[in-house]
Order: sequence, then structure tokens, then C-alpha cells
Amino acid sequence: MIRQIPTSVEDFRDIREMDYEYVDKTHLVTEIIDRRNYKVILLPRPRRFGKTLNMTTLKWFFEKREENVWHLFEDLHVGRAGEEYRAHFQKYPVVFISLKETKALNFDDCLREAHRLIRDMYARHESSLAGRLESWEEAEFRAILNKTADSSLYRRALKNLTRFLHQVHGVRPIVIIDEYDAGIHAAYTHDFYKDAIDFFGSFFL
Repeated sequence: MIRQIPTSVEDFRDIREMDYEYVDKTHLVTEIIDRRNYKVILLPRPRRFGKTLNMTTLKWFFEKREENVWHLFEDLHVGRAGEEYRAHFQKYPVVFISLKETKALNFDDCLREAHRLIRDMYARHESSLAGRLESWEEAEFRAILNKTADSSLYRRALKNLTRFLHQVHGVRPIVIIDEYDAGIHAAYTHDFYKDAIDFFGSFFL
């Protein structure tokens, strides 16, 4: 049977479960596992080169979840690579955020979208963290969800969330940021670069 070639399908699970044609890029997973001497990996590629697909591949492999999704990988390179790699499968809390929608014509709109995406990021971990944080940590977590957080909490949101997840799960989370520079590029074009760098610089810290 001839498989269809996907167009504009960016999620690894969608491509695999809808049986689209897929060029195996799961060597990226084994390469990341094999590298032990880094904290940050930057994956720059030209537009339409599959960056988001690669990011979602990492998410589906590493993310700790109740549902077993090994069927997505079993006939691919990483599925055949051996137990030393499978030991990392669904082992880590994963923080995944795409900042694509922070592209804006002014800083207020950029920041509004960033805040919304941060709330969505927190909401995805609400069930695993509920009732397992210190009272002050719970208050900061809820402030993001309830839209009552001040600017400093949004700036510290990524750092706080990774700390909460590490405390609760006992293993350091993996952070995947797609389109990390979208808002910054827009800021440079539309003359709010200093404000954007001030916010995103603190958020990524």
C-alpha cells in the first residue's frame, strides 16, 4: 500500500497513527541519550525542515504518562536500539511549549500571548502536581492558572515549573521549547526588541 505524504502535519503521533509516510528521524532520540555532557541543545534548521516534528517526537518518547505509546516507536531506529535506550522511554516529566503565537505587532499583544501559553503549559501539569506542593508553591502555581500572577511570576514561570516537577517526580524534567525566538524576531521587526528581550531573557534563564 502506498502511504500518503503528510503536509502540514507537525505532530509525530498523528503521523504514525494515521499511517502517513514517515522518514525515520528517531536517531535524534538515541543521539540525545548518548550525549551526557550538556544541559541545553539548540536545533536550528531552515523553515519547513521538520523542527516541530522532531520536537514532538522527543516529547512522545520521553514524556512520563499513564498511557503506553511504545507502538509509535517499535519498528523505528530507537525501538530497535536496545534496552539502554528503552530505559529512558516515558521516564521524565516533559515541559513542552511552542512560542509561535508570540509573533505580534506590539509588545502588549506579544506578552498577552506569552502569558496565555504559559498558563496552558501549567495546566498540562496540574493533575500531577495537585496536592503535592508546599502551600506557597501551590499559591504561585494557582496564580498562573487563575490569571492573578504578577509579572515576576510569569518571568519565573518556567524555572518554577521545572522545580515543582523535579520535587514531585524525583527526576529532572526535560524542557522542549519550539519557536523559542518567534516573539523576539517580531520584536526586532516591529521595534519592541528591548521589552521582548527583557521578558524572554528572564523566562529562559
